[in-house]
Amino acid sequence: MSRRMSMSKITELSGSLDKIARFLAYHTPRPFRDFILPSYPYAINPAMLSFLTQAIDKNRGKGGAVCEIGVGWGHTSVFLLEHMRSAGYNDRVVFVDTFRGFTSESMDHEVAYRGKLKREIDRFGYASPKVYEKNLRKQGYDYFEVIPGDCEEVDWARIGTLAVVLLDVDLYLPTIRTLEAIYPLLVPGGVILIDDCQPDQTFDGALQAYSEFTKARNLPFEIVGGKAGLITG
Repeated sequence: MSRRMSMSKITELSGSLDKIARFLAYHTPRPFRDFILPSYPYAINPAMLSFLTQAIDKNRGKGGAVCEIGVGWGHTSVFLLEHMRSAGYNDRVVFVDTFRGFTSESMDHEVAYRGKLKREIDRFGYASPKVYEKNLRKQGYDYFEVIPGDCEEVDWARIGTLAVVLLDVDLYLPTIRTLEAIYPLLVPGGVILIDDCQPDQTFDGALQAYSEFTKARNLPFEIVGGKAGLITG
């Protein structure tokens, strides 16, 4: 009987501690509370994430790689890898980033020709390719390649055909030049999703590049999730 009472008390105590932890989490003063409460970790919206998973499903087995260009903190990278792992896909996955932020040429162009302030666009130089790759492998992902470097200088021919691409490099020059390099590599039905295609934003260089690229090739102008330009092979 005493043992049963003891286990009952332990269960009751555990429930009480859980309630206390929840109370503290929701009543801790800021900024500490922001580190505890749930938050949306992705830089792209749910409609875009949903579109990407559907595009991967439709283009699986075509021989083209799934590619994210501009990986940020890696949250979307994990999402894409987890979708492919849970679905049992073994298509090639490639991640490309400078891991040093934007190039000087790209930022200078935004300042000189697009009226941007350098202090507003000089971001994202905080990552390390080794740490990024190590973190992905610690979570059990091992069927991917990380390419540190400027996406404008990547040897895309070596990578081969592409099935699904998330292009998230924000500024005009890297967006337009990368589109010119990767569009010919799309498999039939493959897609490129270009983030930040919204007007009057700090990073609306992507929209200008997308608009010019589609117009020059008489391609449809389509926006996914209110902010991503779509190109289909």
